[in-house]
Amino acid sequence: AGVLYGSAVNPVDMGSGTPSGPGGGAVRLEITGTLTVDGTVSANGASCTTQNSAGGGSGGAIWVNAGTVAGTGTFRANGGEGWNDVWTYSGGGGGGGGRIAVHYLVNGFTGTAQVLGGTQNIPDRAGENGTVGFFDVSDPKQVKLHAGHSWHFLSEDAAFVLYDIALSGTTAVVEPGVDKVTAENDIVIDATSSLSYRAGERPIHLSAVNLAVAAGASIVADTKGFSVNQSPGASTGSCGAGHGGRGGSVVNGTGGGRMAGVLYGSAVNPVDMGSGTPSGPGGGAVRLEITGTLTVDGTVSANGASCTTQNSAGGGSGGAIWVNAGTVAGTGTFRANGGEGWNDVWTYSGGGGGGGGRIAVHYLVNGFTGTAQVLGGTQNIPDRAGENGTVGFFDVSNPQQVRLYAGHSWHFQPLDATFALYNIVLSGTTAVVEPGANKVTAANDFVIDAASTVTCRAGEGLIHLFAANNLTLAAGSSILADLKGYPIDQGPGASTGTGGAGYGGRGGIGNGGNRHLWMQRQGSR
Repeated sequence: AGVLYGSAVNPVDMGSGTPSGPGGGAVRLEITGTLTVDGTVSANGASCTTQNSAGGGSGGAIWVNAGTVAGTGTFRANGGEGWNDVWTYSGGGGGGGGRIAVHYLVNGFTGTAQVLGGTQNIPDRAGENGTVGFFDVSDPKQVKLHAGHSWHFLSEDAAFVLYDIALSGTTAVVEPGVDKVTAENDIVIDATSSLSYRAGERPIHLSAVNLAVAAGASIVADTKGFSVNQSPGASTGSCGAGHGGRGGSVVNGTGGGRMAGVLYGSAVNPVDMGSGTPSGPGGGAVRLEITGTLTVDGTVSANGASCTTQNSAGGGSGGAIWVNAGTVAGTGTFRANGGEGWNDVWTYSGGGGGGGGRIAVHYLVNGFTGTAQVLGGTQNIPDRAGENGTVGFFDVSNPQQVRLYAGHSWHFQPLDATFALYNIVLSGTTAVVEPGANKVTAANDFVIDAASTVTCRAGEGLIHLFAANNLTLAAGSSILADLKGYPIDQGPGASTGTGGAGYGGRGGIGNGGNRHLWMQRQGSR
């Protein structure tokens, strides 16, 4: 398919052609007074009208510089239609949309601006929409972008400084090569708008004074992470991929199972994308740097792919969401969930769920009352579910006394051991002390609130907690090392036969006899 080219801010390039015909041309209007458009300004690409299965030409460019823009007409730079064979359900791909940029001092235009990709009877053969943006340049030092129905943040436009960015009914994509999308003041993602990026590329990195994600709006990095062959948390067989939590294991059943995906990356400063399986990629990564207020009433998401075909594959792991903000507010959702493994209800088999991802929110003031999820992907067989990942809210208002408020799941890892915590608060949390985390330390207080648990991995058996001041274990909470000791038939007090193992007391003699233990006891009399 044809690639992107040219600037979205100052578009001058014509559209590209195919055997169907040419792309759209280019129009430039420089009007010092008022531009009134009640008619049509058009730069569409050619559609395929002959039975040659050719694709459509891409839309062209319309670039306007005007004092005032007015009217009820139409700007359009649409891609052409590909050939559509309704009998064989085949044909050519649609042409990509073109580019429209309107720079103005005063905007009174109430018409339409279209950069639609050419369609086809097969949805995945439609051309992508192009870019349409209205730029308020009344103060050249504070340029405000009001994006239309489609926008692409491009590396070609990185030098163009934006004061405000407003997405309203916009589908926006951060393209490869864009390290960070920056607004000197505010970014507003209005209802029905979404912001995403290309799978496997750099994460979505937004920087602004204030960022608002309205109810119904979304920042989406779902299935934008590592593919199956590029995954640090890759699994084998039909197990789930890992990241913030381990992937779900599958020991038997269709597809076989070997090794679930492992944990990797930081829980405190998460930057890693989720890992993929044959089901699809893991979740991508989102980083938000907001010096003022981050308001999330919509969704910020980095879920892993679920298995939707009957191939017994496991789910992809959740990705990463890392927030640094002055104030966090809103009632929306952060989520980095693992994907579902294949579920065969007839044979009670399938793939393991993907492990949950990682969410870390660092703030000065927290007024967020929404949800934060890092769920492992489930499966109809409970022990094949992926583990939950890590979600933590960090009060950094005093950098010398950082307080961790863990969410529904947390893992204490050796990788994060150098990050000093003043207070640790677990509230409704299932926390795991991972291998290598020799001691979990709070410089002041450690609070394990109602319905929280702290445990460790089987065979690793040591939970070492240190609080310089107080540790509180609330009613209904627990520190659990049950069944976390030496494995079967291992350990200094291991028995043989049907006898019980010993430690502080000797094991009992079983009904089937325990010759080794019986001889020991006879010799001690």
